[in-house]
Amino acid sequence: MPGKRRTQPPRPPAGPPADADEGAARVRALLVRTFDRKDGTGADWLLMLGSLYRAGFKIADERPENEASRSIMRRVHEGAEVRLTGGLCGRFRR
Repeated sequence: MPGKRRTQPPRPPAGPPADADEGAARVRALLVRTFDRKDGTGADWLLMLGSLYRAGFKIADERPENEASRSIMRRVHEGAEVRLTGGLCGRFRR
């Protein structure tokens, strides 16, 4: 078709992510495409979140337990607790 420009999808970055923030951005992009309902309403965010948590816990259960993995699980737990309580639980700790 004359005048119609073909575009290609963006290339994935070369190599592994530099840090967890970059990794999270890449995972989110992949998940949005994977969980897109393809009906114009966007991604199924609850299914995506539940699937991501289950995958993360399964990975954690399959890895040898060490201080680094415990530290990550502690941060996930604390982050979830703050979101669930609106930060109220930390106010009364001494």
